Order: sequence, then structure tokens, then C-alpha cells
Amino acid sequence: LPKENHYTFYKNIYAYMNILMVIICSFLIAGARILAFFLYANDFYEAWRFTPFLLLSNVINTASGFCGSILSVKKDSKTMARSAIWGIVVNIVLNVVLVIPLGAEGAAIATAISSYIIFWVRVRKVSHWCGSTNLIISHLSWILLVFQGILVIITENYLIQVCCITLLLFLYHERIGDLINSWRMRAR
Repeated sequence: LPKENHYTFYKNIYAYMNILMVIICSFLIAGARILAFFLYANDFYEAWRFTPFLLLSNVINTASGFCGSILSVKKDSKTMARSAIWGIVVNIVLNVVLVIPLGAEGAAIATAISSYIIFWVRVRKVSHWCGSTNLIISHLSWILLVFQGILVIITENYLIQVCCITLLLFLYHERIGDLINSWRMRAR
């Protein structure tokens, strides 16, 4: 494949991977309390409060892993190591700072932030492989997931959660439309 096709391929893979992860994450955040009722024992029900930020961490870790695979192919172990060290340092510092006032929720928030730091260090090296438009939309969607996570913790209003999911679907409506159209064409 020519180099331009590689860029297009990786940009599309990144975009669709992020769409899938963000939308699934949004639905899981919206249903965190309900799922916890069925999945957790009575003594652990309150653990649902950690779920939104841990889910966000997984979304960001997936994007970071995408960048990591490109760095591995490029044999850029220095950036991989640098990102891991920054993530470790930030996680330790934020755990010390946030666990005392927020408890285990502080640890979940520290994990999300350190996951983002790892992503940030890696994506600076490979941003052209992900596409600047995709990265802007990723950041907007992750910010919306942060707000959705905060809202699910402070209120039981499911209408707000539906609004958050709707905003995310709107944010990705072009890519989702492209994906649906490509599935339709393959089905013919």
C-alpha cells in the first residue's frame, strides 16, 4: 500500500475504534447504577460510583494502545517508555493528592488522568496516523464522558444521561452514517 493509503487506513481504524469505545462507554456509564444492582453484592453496590472514571480510563487506554502499536512498528521504544514513566508518576502523585479527600473515587480519577497522560505522550509522536480531526472529536467525546460520569454520580436523572448519549451520537453522526452505508453496500 502507498503511504497515503496507510494514513487513511489508520485514521479510519482509529476513528471507528474510538466511536465504538465511546458509545459503549456512554451506555455503560448511563446504566452504571442499574448494572451494579444486578452485578454487585449488597455490600459492594456503592462501587458503581467508581465505574464512570474507570470506563473512561479504558476508552483512553484503548486509544493509547492504538498509538502504542504504531510506536512498536516504528520501533520507538523511547516514547513507549517515556509515556509509561509519565503515567506512573502522575498516577502516584494524583493518588496521594486525591485519595485523601475523595477516597476510592480519587483513585479512579487519578487512573483516568494518568491514562490520558500516557495517551498524550504517545499521540504527540503519531498524531498524523490518527488524524487531527479524529483527535479533536476524541477529546470532545472524552470531555463529554467526564461530564456524563460526574452527572451520573451526582444525580439519578436518566434524561440527562439520554441527552449525553444523544450528544455523542450527534458528534459521530457522519462517521456512523458512513459505517451504516458501507454495511449496506456490503450486504447487497
